[in-house]
Amino acid sequence: MTASLSKIYRSGLLSPVGISRLVGSFMRSGVNLMALMRYTATRYPARVAVTDDNGSITYGELYNGTQQLVHALQADYVLAPGRRVAIACRNHRALVSAVFAASATGADIYMLSPDMNSAQLSKLCTKYNFHLFIHDEDIAAKLPADDATTLLPAYAANVDSVSSLCQRRGSIKRRYAQAGNLVVLTGGTTGEHKTAPRRQGVARYVSPLMALISQANIGSRRTVFIGTPLCHGFGLAGLFVAVLMGSEMCMMERFDARLACVLIGTRKADAAVLVPIMLQRMLAADASGLSTLKTVISGGAQLSETLARETLSLLGPVLYNLYGTSEAGFSLMATPADVLLYPGTIGRPIAGVEAHIADENGNTMPPGETGQLYLRNGWAINHAAGKWVPTGDLALCNKEGYYILQGRTDDMIVSGGVNVYPAVVEDALLQHPAVRECAVVGVEDSEFGQRLVAFVVLKRAFGVTELVQWLKQRVARYELPREIRLVTELPYTAVGKPDKRALHAMS
Repeated sequence: MTASLSKIYRSGLLSPVGISRLVGSFMRSGVNLMALMRYTATRYPARVAVTDDNGSITYGELYNGTQQLVHALQADYVLAPGRRVAIACRNHRALVSAVFAASATGADIYMLSPDMNSAQLSKLCTKYNFHLFIHDEDIAAKLPADDATTLLPAYAANVDSVSSLCQRRGSIKRRYAQAGNLVVLTGGTTGEHKTAPRRQGVARYVSPLMALISQANIGSRRTVFIGTPLCHGFGLAGLFVAVLMGSEMCMMERFDARLACVLIGTRKADAAVLVPIMLQRMLAADASGLSTLKTVISGGAQLSETLARETLSLLGPVLYNLYGTSEAGFSLMATPADVLLYPGTIGRPIAGVEAHIADENGNTMPPGETGQLYLRNGWAINHAAGKWVPTGDLALCNKEGYYILQGRTDDMIVSGGVNVYPAVVEDALLQHPAVRECAVVGVEDSEFGQRLVAFVVLKRAFGVTELVQWLKQRVARYELPREIRLVTELPYTAVGKPDKRALHAMS
């Protein structure tokens, strides 16, 4: 406890100066995200805030430009409480300014993936009737032509854009408002995207923040590479914590493993926020380029035991595995010591979180038995009702209280009357030295009802027959895939999860 309090104090948040300036920021800016940026800009105006494809910008410059954007959004685009703004951008400084400025207007913010197709975007525009749509240039062609929504590009030549509005100069009038809802969308890999709105209140996020500072020591990290898309809750959490801590945020519009390693090495990043597939590809591209990292936060998708062991072996005790959902938020954490003890574990609930495993009838499962993971905390979207949030993830809790994921509830199949979990087979396949990536799905089978099909990306040439024989020694008969299909690459969602929906279409 003493060590945790010491880390929190050293972060500056609980120092007399930190508390005074934070309170002052909320008094001047209102309870919205701009208060956090103002707090950091007044403390560290000359610190680099963002390094992206366009270079670097300080917190003072970022804050001043974002203030100009607040004024323009209110005066020119009539954003105000009750209005809705959609943001579909890749990771860059214009997106950062757009999120913080929109929050200060009191509008509801909808974070959309820039990788959505035209049909998905059209459906959302019709459903929510956005007043303003902030987008990257390549998104405009996918938006419905007959929609009345006002468009504002992040970057553009000869027309207003987020970037140009941030560079306006002159007197500004700001009417900071209480923040509206910040809405992220669930993954949508097995069905339609669903919204997960939550108010941008501060008090309810104290426990998650304190967990990151006290357990992951994020308060002492000065440069963080954010690889996770900022349109996702995991990426947004990394953004908000980095701004509050005054960290330099390194980001790329399009992830490239080799270039990411170069960026981390050049900026001497000491922390990284990644989804597992990014971490896996960066280790393969240039593990030595990651030597400056002292904290690697993995989340957003399931971390395999094989990748966990490889990371600890190559980078040392730096890996933290975080778990949360769009509905429940950040809820569990595994430290490097936890991951060393149980590779692939998502750890234990952080302070303020309750968790339990239940079967399809709601009965609590004993230690070691697989069921659906349920969460309850004060920052979930339906926390006021005190309800348990079903995560849709299968997990077990061992006798020591560590939670271990077993896949998705909609991934589980029944083969010959036996429950089969694709994640178990995926973990086994990834242990083979010739396997780089894999994903397993269930398909209909005339004999067993359902069987598994495995899609495998190899590191080097290796025969399917030999791989099947190797796998037979490591999984049960009913877990053995009906077919192992070699592919050159796997489809992934925008947040780095294997796209099981696309794989089913290939089966």
